[in-house]
Amino acid sequence: MNHLKTATQKLHKQAEEMPFNKEMIQGKLSKEAYGAYLLQHQSIFQTLEKFDLPHPDLSRGNALKEDIEELAQHIQDVLILDATRNYCAHLSALNPTNIQAHIYLNYMALLFGGQLSKQKVPSTGKIYDFENQAALVQSIRKIQHDSWVDEVNKGFNYHIQILKELELYL
Repeated sequence: MNHLKTATQKLHKQAEEMPFNKEMIQGKLSKEAYGAYLLQHQSIFQTLEKFDLPHPDLSRGNALKEDIEELAQHIQDVLILDATRNYCAHLSALNPTNIQAHIYLNYMALLFGGQLSKQKVPSTGKIYDFENQAALVQSIRKIQHDSWVDEVNKGFNYHIQILKELELYL
């Protein structure tokens, strides 16, 4: 399974180095900017969670709702971005086999990279709270396939576009 990580590494690194992500990791996001980020992810996870997840505790719906409610007064004018709508349309068009690549991408991002962000975001960061992180990672690893390279890279490209559009809030 190391092939998947290696074959997606370039876009993974590009996404990590986007200005919006750098600001988040450094703890410099405003409540409005972070709220805009959460709203985009709420759309993505709502779309992903229409499909079967490898473990029910991966679901982020309630956590996102709580985080967004916490920031509600700061994000009243925030909209769903074009890149987010495009990504969700792509996800909705996938079959259950191909959607798993995006489940891998988005949930592993929270389970690993999100743990670095949790202490730096201007909210309680419930989206990053998982009961049994090791079991959840294992549930994804059990379904992981090297054949997902193209779909995971498409997902990274969508996230890069979302992060570019989120720069409006910096």
